[in-house]
Amino acid sequence: MTASTEASSDTEDTDVDADPAADQASSDAAAGQDAGVGPVSLAFTSFLLALLCFSPFYMLGSNLWDLVNGRGLLLEFTDSSAVSEEHLAFGHTTVEMSSGHSTTYGTVHGLSGGAQFFTGLFITVHLVLIAACAVAFVRFIAAIRPGRPGFVDQLFTRGGHLFWLLLGQTLSSLMLQITSLGISDEYFTNARTGAEELSGSIPTGNDIPTLKEVIVLILATHLLLALHRLYQRSSSLAAENTALREETEGLV
Repeated sequence: MTASTEASSDTEDTDVDADPAADQASSDAAAGQDAGVGPVSLAFTSFLLALLCFSPFYMLGSNLWDLVNGRGLLLEFTDSSAVSEEHLAFGHTTVEMSSGHSTTYGTVHGLSGGAQFFTGLFITVHLVLIAACAVAFVRFIAAIRPGRPGFVDQLFTRGGHLFWLLLGQTLSSLMLQITSLGISDEYFTNARTGAEELSGSIPTGNDIPTLKEVIVLILATHLLLALHRLYQRSSSLAAENTALREETEGLV
């Protein structure tokens, strides 16, 4: 009788000691399931962003490099089908025309120092904003971790940073267009007799809408999964609170 009692007590002690370990394991498993965006998904998203930013970085970076080294400013002309000459003169400014894949490009020589400075400044600001937007987007994706305390506050904070950077990039693109129009009006319009008046724009690289759609889809998927995890957690907490309330009322 005594041996059976001792054995049952040992079994109960073992079960009691095993409960914290099981609870810890279940909590670790729940934390693993609630880890949010993993390193593989984050690295894949960063790779897609790098592909998306490669074209504007290459086009604008090479154009800025040529402008700084005195090789002229590359412009993209969309209304130059009637221009048959390779070298055009507009007063002190000359344009060397070259045919691209689907558009016509021209290297403008003879811009004033002020025009070169502000054009280079706007291109530099635009490149910096592109890089800042890419980094902010990756940080926003990395903040989607429902298991971390203050997850919602951190997500809104980084989302606000990304919003302002995207707004700044949009304004920077607008400034590049205004600069292109200013150069066209100052140096090309009515500067040469005849019908060969040009209107160019600073090329910003090829847009890849499919890649943008994939990145937006990845972001939407992560956000929906995070909301689902938050809903599951809130439901489980509500069930636990209800059970505790019923036990407390029974004790009272």
